[in-house]
Amino acid sequence: MNAFESLRNDYSLEEFKSFVEHGCAASCPNNHWNYSQTKDFYLEYEGEILEMLEDATGENAFRVFAWNCDNITMLMNTLVWAYIERVGLMVIDGAD
Repeated sequence: MNAFESLRNDYSLEEFKSFVEHGCAASCPNNHWNYSQTKDFYLEYEGEILEMLEDATGENAFRVFAWNCDNITMLMNTLVWAYIERVGLMVIDGAD
């Protein structure tokens, strides 16, 4: 299973809509809401996460997302939440 499939199994269309509309920080994805969960997810799917975010932004993901992170754990959390929000856009687009 890849990261995209893992998230599709974890969350409903309505949850993805909430993540996209309000952001993961406000919507608190059940399986990805604390640093331990997001760190584990990041370490398992690092390549897929970075590839999608870099394709979406056209830039190095660390450069784009690290500006507000005090440590590597916060950066992994930020990258995972950005990835979840991006997957949410794709899921919503596919549902239309």
